[in-house]
Amino acid sequence: MTEPLGGQQLLGITSVSCSALSRDRVAVRVNGRWAGRHRIPLGRALLVVEAEGRRHRFPMIPEARAARREQTVWSASFAVPAWLEPYVMRGARLQLGVQSIELPTPSVGGPSADPELAAGTDASAQPAGSQGQLAARVRQLERSLTGARREPARLNAMLAKVRADLNARTSQYQRLQAAYSDLRDELDRQRSLNDRERARRVDVESTVNSLMDTVAALRVELAEVAVSREAALEEVGALREELGRLGAAVSAARAEVGSEALALGEAESLLAEARSVSARITRRFRSSVSAGGDA
Repeated sequence: MTEPLGGQQLLGITSVSCSALSRDRVAVRVNGRWAGRHRIPLGRALLVVEAEGRRHRFPMIPEARAARREQTVWSASFAVPAWLEPYVMRGARLQLGVQSIELPTPSVGGPSADPELAAGTDASAQPAGSQGQLAARVRQLERSLTGARREPARLNAMLAKVRADLNARTSQYQRLQAAYSDLRDELDRQRSLNDRERARRVDVESTVNSLMDTVAALRVELAEVAVSREAALEEVGALREELGRLGAAVSAARAEVGSEALALGEAESLLAEARSVSARITRRFRSSVSAGGDA
């Protein structure tokens, strides 16, 4: 007897058997005894078979009311698909409410003797004695062989599904890689454009600063030229006034030529001086005009 998962042992398993129920079903018969007064309704009993990572649960087969049994005796039958029989032979569990009891390896028997479990089978065709057990064993082996023959096809279908899923995921991964590569290329291109734009802005700022420095220097030079021009204009005005005074003196000297011969030499001297002053004024004026035009 094996202890259930957690809790106190309520039911002790005395025997488990597996027999043919029909061509595609087998009957698993579980017998046991209650360990105490506590009882669990039979309707809550489930046979749990684990196969291929999944758990299959089967309720007990309803049975007709038979002769009164001993109160401590318990039994139930479960109809299981024939392809699950190898997994039942490897180990199954009986679930009673919240308790789960591991079942021992079933013994193999002939076709079920229960008329309700064997409904639809031909009782007259059932062999008796050792021949019947041998025939039942042969049928069991045939069912196991059928299940084994179905297993490669099922595994191949699962493998094809896994391969298709892998191919789909591979294609998706390749698409994501291509999109990632495109994004990286676009990012590199944007970075290159930003670098070129930054360099262009630096060049423009440098050119603007240079032009601003040139404009400032030109403004300073223009101010200096303006000051020089004002000084030149003032000097030209003074020379013009002096020329006017010399002209008046020449005119007065010419008026006195007729009366005073001695004054002629002085007048000529004054005239020469006036010409010299006039030449000087002309040169300075031209120089001042030329400087103003260049500015």
